[in-house]
Amino acid sequence: VLGNAEVGQPLSVDIDFFNIGKDVLSTFMVTTEGTGFTTESPRYFIGNFVPGQSDHYNTMIYPEDEGELKGKIIFTFEDSAGNEHRETVPFNTTVIANVVYGPDGTPLAEGNTDAQNGMTNQVKSFSLPFLLIALIVIVGIVVIILVIVKRKKSAKDLTLHD
Repeated sequence: VLGNAEVGQPLSVDIDFFNIGKDVLSTFMVTTEGTGFTTESPRYFIGNFVPGQSDHYNTMIYPEDEGELKGKIIFTFEDSAGNEHRETVPFNTTVIANVVYGPDGTPLAEGNTDAQNGMTNQVKSFSLPFLLIALIVIVGIVVIILVIVKRKKSAKDLTLHD
């Protein structure tokens, strides 16, 4: 079972594997197959996999639909006698709709509205940058006023000393 999965969000599939036998396994390949997802690198070719060797396979899958996602990692190789072998490791998880998060990091329900003014949470999140800009403008005005007052005071002090 994989971790939490959301439609369109990458999900890591990892597996470690070892050759604990006495034969060199040739044309060794790892493949990811399944439905309801796409993958970055569905195949990993190793070639000769010698006894005692270990390796790691990682790919990112991208779920396409809500519901149960099923796939498998397939190991194919030939033994020293030339016989083909195929080992399969299944995986599955439940895929949920893509979750939208608010500015505070909490998930928002789809179409969630503020009962007081009917604004959607998405519109409210756009007001945050405007508040920051307004705050910066106010601070800038205060700084300009302080600089002007200081200059006038300095000019007044100079005229008194003359």
